[in-house]
Amino acid sequence: MPKPTWTSVMGLVSVLITCFFWSLALLSQRKEVHYPGELAGVMITLLIELALSLVAAIKGSRWWLIAVAASLGTVVSVMSRLH
Repeated sequence: MPKPTWTSVMGLVSVLITCFFWSLALLSQRKEVHYPGELAGVMITLLIELALSLVAAIKGSRWWLIAVAASLGTVVSVMSRLH
């Protein structure tokens, strides 16, 4: 098994953050989802997620573009719930 490269690790971290936010949204029984922390922390986390997946897609495999699309979808979803 090959060692993971830094781009794979960055992409994996991005995917884990995406899965965390989507699991909060899907497991919530209410329409309102309470994300942990303040609004600034949530937005910083989402922007870091987007940046990590974008770097993984540019420097690593083009398959990470799927993670970029999921990250963008997560940002849009969270922003629509927070306004």
